[in-house]
Amino acid sequence: MDDTRDLVIASIGASLAVAAAQGAIGGVAFWLLGISLIDNVLRPLILSGRTAVSGLVIFFGLLGGAAAFGLLGLLIGPIIPVTTARLFDELRRSDMAEKPAS
Repeated sequence: MDDTRDLVIASIGASLAVAAAQGAIGGVAFWLLGISLIDNVLRPLILSGRTAVSGLVIFFGLLGGAAAFGLLGLLIGPIIPVTTARLFDELRRSDMAEKPAS
């Protein structure tokens, strides 16, 4: 059992070390080529072309979603501010409809 445990720990440690090295080398290569941040610019531009929402709202939705929910946040991050804005619009419209005309 001790040998198996040691092998699993060593395997996980080696995998983490290799992943860190590949990530660092890839990050440096992207930085040198000037493309490490293209997804932060390109994704909001593509998504904002499909909706009437500002690209800035989508950008902050992506960042906030990724920070709060990780990879899944890239999908639900932009949905949260857009849905919230739509709900506020509907609430404001219903309030306006209920007020008598003066």
